[in-house]
Amino acid sequence: MAENQNFQETNGFGSMFIGESDHPVDTKCRVFMPKRFQDELERDDEGNLFCMVTPGLDDCLYLFSQSGFRRAIARLDTDAFTASLMRDVQRDFFPLVSRVKLDSSGRLLIPDRLRSKLGGTREVTMVGCMERGEIWPKQVHDERKGRSNGLATLDDILSGRNPAGGSDAHADS
Repeated sequence: MAENQNFQETNGFGSMFIGESDHPVDTKCRVFMPKRFQDELERDDEGNLFCMVTPGLDDCLYLFSQSGFRRAIARLDTDAFTASLMRDVQRDFFPLVSRVKLDSSGRLLIPDRLRSKLGGTREVTMVGCMERGEIWPKQVHDERKGRSNGLATLDDILSGRNPAGGSDAHADS
């Protein structure tokens, strides 16, 4: 973890979830969290690892460290007097967020209110996406990955080409 802390300190990042792995979901809806993900989490006052589990986009769940979750929601305007639509989004999203303690075997119990997002699957794929981890039903992730052109698009973006056409992905000053 010291290597991750050094990277975080020098680059201004918090948690850095990386890699991809498949895991079975047991009959109690628990899934083993990879050690590389566990290393990014904080411990509670009793020394237990925990994470924040939220609904994600594109049919997955998001995993955050507590500090990573705080950084992510800081980008939302949580002022009580914001636009009506934003208040509705907050009212629908935050009740589904769960703080989940990992058990002594490093397993994560998928919260009841988020299980439907996984569609009763018996196998998931955990994907690291920088400040968050994602939990995908394996079949959905495999299909998404089969349709994806993400690395080619990343190459275009890093090269300054706009993959959607039109002006460049970034402007040179």
